[in-house]
Amino acid sequence: MTYIEDLQVTPDSDPYDSRGVAQINGNSYTHSQGAQFCFGSNERKWTYVLGRKYSSFQGVLGLSDNSVSTAKIRFEILADGRPVYSRDLQVGQSAALNVPVSNVLHLELNTTLLTQDGGCGAATGEWANIHTVGP
Repeated sequence: MTYIEDLQVTPDSDPYDSRGVAQINGNSYTHSQGAQFCFGSNERKWTYVLGRKYSSFQGVLGLSDNSVSTAKIRFEILADGRPVYSRDLQVGQSAALNVPVSNVLHLELNTTLLTQDGGCGAATGEWANIHTVGP
C-alpha cells in the first residue's frame, strides 16, 4: 500500500492546500490532502505518476466538516486522460473510493467547487486516506 503523499506528482499539478488529518462527516482521517477554493478559483488538479504499478486506488472523499453548509464539490478521477470516476458531494456526505487502476501511467484528481458562497476558504474538498494497492 502506498499513500498519496508518497506518489510522484507531475509538474503541472496545483499545490495542495492542506495535508494531514481531516474531519469528514464526523470521522477523522490521518492521511488527507485538501483542496480549498478562493477568489474565483473553483478548480484544483493533481496528477500522479502511477507508473503502471498498481491495481486499485482507494480512500474516502468528502468536504471538510468546517466547510459552509451549502457547499457542494465535484470529485473526478481521470486515468491516462479517460474519466473513470465522478461524484458530487455536500457537507455531511462522504463516499468510499475504490477505482481500478491496472496499467495506468498517470492518474489525475480533479476537485471542482460547484457553489460560490462563503468566500475564501469556505469549502475544502478532502481526499482522505487515499492510497494505491497493487499489483
